Amino acid sequence: MPESTTPPVSLHKSVTGRTIRAALLLSLAIAISAFTLGATAVQEPADPIVVSQDHSWPPLSFMDAEGEPQGILPDLWREIGRILGRPVEFRLTDWNESIEQVVRGDAMVHGGLFESEERRRILTFTEDILPLSAVLYARAETAVLAVDELGDRPVGIIEGSFELEFVQGEYPGLNLVLYANNDEMVRAAAAGDVDAFAVDYPVGLYLLDRYAEPGDFNVLTPLYRQMLRAAVRPGDEALLAQVNGALAALSDEEVRRITQRWTSTERVEQVPPWFYPALVAGGAGVIVFLLSLYAWSLHTRRVGLERLVRQRTEAIQRQEARLTNIIEGGDLGTWEWNLATGEVTINDRWAEMLGYRREEIEPVILQWWAARVHPEDLAECEEAIRRHRNGEAPSYNAEFRMRHRSGEWVWIHTSGRLLSPIRGSGELFMYGCHVDIHQRRALELQIERAQRMEGIGTLAGGIAHDLNNVLTPILMSMQLLKDEGLAESERYAIVESIEEGARRGADIVGQVLAYARGAEGLQAPLRIEPLLDALRRMMRETLPRSIEISFEVEPELPAVMGDATQLHQILLNLLVNARDALPDGGSIEVRASSVDLDEGDVARSPDLRAGRHLRLTVRDDGTGIPEAALTKIFEPFYTTKEPGKGTGLGLSTSLTLTRANGGALHVESREGEGTCFVLHFPALDAGVESGGDLVPEPGGPGAGELGVADPAISEAAPKPGPGTVLVVDDEEGIRRAVERALSRAGYAVLLARDGSEGLELFERHRDDIDIVITDIMMPVMSGTEMIAGIRERDPAVRIIAMSGLVRDEKLHSDLENIELSFLPKPFEMDTLLKVVEGEPVR
Repeated sequence: MPESTTPPVSLHKSVTGRTIRAALLLSLAIAISAFTLGATAVQEPADPIVVSQDHSWPPLSFMDAEGEPQGILPDLWREIGRILGRPVEFRLTDWNESIEQVVRGDAMVHGGLFESEERRRILTFTEDILPLSAVLYARAETAVLAVDELGDRPVGIIEGSFELEFVQGEYPGLNLVLYANNDEMVRAAAAGDVDAFAVDYPVGLYLLDRYAEPGDFNVLTPLYRQMLRAAVRPGDEALLAQVNGALAALSDEEVRRITQRWTSTERVEQVPPWFYPALVAGGAGVIVFLLSLYAWSLHTRRVGLERLVRQRTEAIQRQEARLTNIIEGGDLGTWEWNLATGEVTINDRWAEMLGYRREEIEPVILQWWAARVHPEDLAECEEAIRRHRNGEAPSYNAEFRMRHRSGEWVWIHTSGRLLSPIRGSGELFMYGCHVDIHQRRALELQIERAQRMEGIGTLAGGIAHDLNNVLTPILMSMQLLKDEGLAESERYAIVESIEEGARRGADIVGQVLAYARGAEGLQAPLRIEPLLDALRRMMRETLPRSIEISFEVEPELPAVMGDATQLHQILLNLLVNARDALPDGGSIEVRASSVDLDEGDVARSPDLRAGRHLRLTVRDDGTGIPEAALTKIFEPFYTTKEPGKGTGLGLSTSLTLTRANGGALHVESREGEGTCFVLHFPALDAGVESGGDLVPEPGGPGAGELGVADPAISEAAPKPGPGTVLVVDDEEGIRRAVERALSRAGYAVLLARDGSEGLELFERHRDDIDIVITDIMMPVMSGTEMIAGIRERDPAVRIIAMSGLVRDEKLHSDLENIELSFLPKPFEMDTLLKVVEGEPVR
């Protein structure tokens, strides 16, 4: 404990100060004795105020060498007692016990503590006494520069203190070591038992001056600044009113005088206040001696400060080198966004990802960044930023496309966090980094396509079975039609069965093409019912008879925003997985329902958001998934199947596509008890549901790129009434069928077998031809080459392109800049006439 009753808070140890104070203490003791002998005894009142307080909280409260209470709070309470005309008794003990004394009634009032919700349940607090700040100290040699870097390092803290409540709330991951009082904690820190500790700032200064060397510990971060208040037991309103009255009567000057007495700080630039009395009393020899000691203390302090500066500089340099290695090794593009000005500071790699040099685009402003983000991705980025700024998400994370200098789109993953404003500054910053994930996205697309082909291979037998079932009645019906003895009604029924079979075959081919070709998803409003109907038909035809499958679809399900082909693939993957989990048969249940998710549901899964969702559930009663494998099933190439039975891409692809469509995928399973996969997709609002064009069944008639009705159909208005149509196709059956349909509708028809013959006919009959209908893939000259030749000769003629590859990427790339309508094969006569007459096909 300190040697005098007025120990100052000091940042260093002073040999001179201790030597002179020891000499002055003897003189002061003599003076106090003389004063005491002449003083008149005063009778103390019979009802003292019993004050409880921490015994190791210097300079706020502590016990001196004689066991007397000293410090700011004891002096303030002595002044309060004087104002109230009542003596004050102190009961100083460990912090936790000091609070318990008041709760039990062993003390009448706690001399000073912070108010918290937990303490308000057991104590009643007075008005403010004085402000106090708390900080987190860290050992300098650890080179820790932020609280997050403490990791598992032990951090000291006082049991039952306000610091404990605060740190547990703000930094829940710290490894806390509890101590009974501050003296014990700081001694443990000086001995190396803990690498950091939380303490009230003046208390930390005082105890570090006693137990540690200069520069051993530094302030890592401020924690808070609060007002100390006294506290009484609930219901003791009379004492509470007296104390509040005394606090109101206590002058600011008196509080300042008491505080300065215990917190005066030695300054190396000034002569200490005790120097001049010592100079007068000691004479010239003492002056020389004291000056020597003082110079030595200045030198010691300077050496200590220089060492501290070197340590901090080296720590910062090591930290900078480490961060630089991490950034460069991780190929990270860093950014710093000033939210007040909108300016973004970047590094070289950030600019290189977009094909620029940093000096070409600095200073970057937010509008420049937003203008280069893909329009389809910008809203999602802004929503992610908003959620983080509002405290709904711990960080800002997004994946989006940005336009490269070359004009291409590159995929970027970004993450960032807000930095708390600097004290006294109104500016707020967000720091983060960019990662180029373009190659990863391309690999994911390859994996997705490979997995689709795996799925087709798995279902090939069932598809072949289904197609054979379609072709058999068609072939038999065609032979029956050759019988001249058939009645007209029988002949008509046979034709209808052939038509139905052809439509069914077209549906199957369309589904396979939509599933196998794949492409980046096109988000559009869609309903899930047609997709589930298609899956129901497919699975009932392909599943073994030992497996029973049921579909339960609630009425009036909400529409969602997504890609129909990708959702089809997700559900098909899950159904194939369920089938494989039932080697001896069993049941599969598919359920579609509407559900409202609340904040509790969202808290359990970061992929979900509150609000109305479409929920899809695929449940089986099969073998289940072992607990050890449950955390790995979504990893690419992880599979528990035998070699040749699967590549391990199904669930990984399903998870990727689910997230790409704004959804969430979860699994529940126990070995031997079956598995349940649950999908959630955000529902669209009622306005979109009722007014939007919803996606048709994947691969069905009229489905264009990515399963959405093709907007290119009938872009140009046709001439009214019948005219002349040039039909170009290398398949004679298609040419003749189209000719018969158009002739019956009143059109004149010219036929050509390939692009070369079609271009020649167009040259001869240019003035007569109103519409050109052409296949795309033909021998001699392709349809796209012929279309280009026709456009050179007559830019205004209307062109309709036919193709069975409605999802072929090269096809759409070749036709991208050509104005035409598109007719996907197979098609019916009504569909053909609608396109020719300019009506959109849906």
